[in-house]
Amino acid sequence: MTMGDNIYMQNETHPTQEDIDTVMALFNKTHIKDLKIWAIRGNHDCKTVDPYFEINITKRYPNWQMPNFYYPKLFDVGNGKKFGALFIDTCLALCSNFSYA
Repeated sequence: MTMGDNIYMQNETHPTQEDIDTVMALFNKTHIKDLKIWAIRGNHDCKTVDPYFEINITKRYPNWQMPNFYYPKLFDVGNGKKFGALFIDTCLALCSNFSYA
């Protein structure tokens, strides 16, 4: 699970595939490479020209999960117990520098 500020790009308004590949390489370690990464944008992710940039990473990396700018997720933690998380895009909640209209 990420809490935002996922990708620090060389050009913060125009991220590249190389920027994505660098970050995703961190999650390609033997013991975690098959795990889902549940992500949300943080305030440092708000400057890209394409606000859907991180949502669209799933097209190339299926383990990256960011279905929307905000979403709920229920995790099964075993023994019939669940853990609920609400992912809220910091750009939407705090920065107010992007029009979602």
